[in-house]
Amino acid sequence: MSERGSDVEVRIRPFTDQDAAAVHRWFNNPEATSSLMEVRDSFSLEDATGWVARAITNDSGDGEDRKWAIEVEATPSRSASPRSMASAASLRRSSGR
Repeated sequence: MSERGSDVEVRIRPFTDQDAAAVHRWFNNPEATSSLMEVRDSFSLEDATGWVARAITNDSGDGEDRKWAIEVEATPSRSASPRSMASAASLRRSSGR
């Protein structure tokens, strides 16, 4: 059953330490990473934990590379864990600020 056009709640939020498992899942999914500029041959849970830690640090500081988790509400067929991520790299260079 497709949810297209349904009223599904979507949230964009900063990453938390608990997102490492979801990040690990994304970076090991060829369909999810096919459009990335940099594709890794492997991405361990340890890599994901480090990636999330850097995303949190960049978000809380003056970093130019900001990332957010995109979270879709739970349905009977899936949990409410983050489903995707959004990234805005080099904010100052792109926006001139």
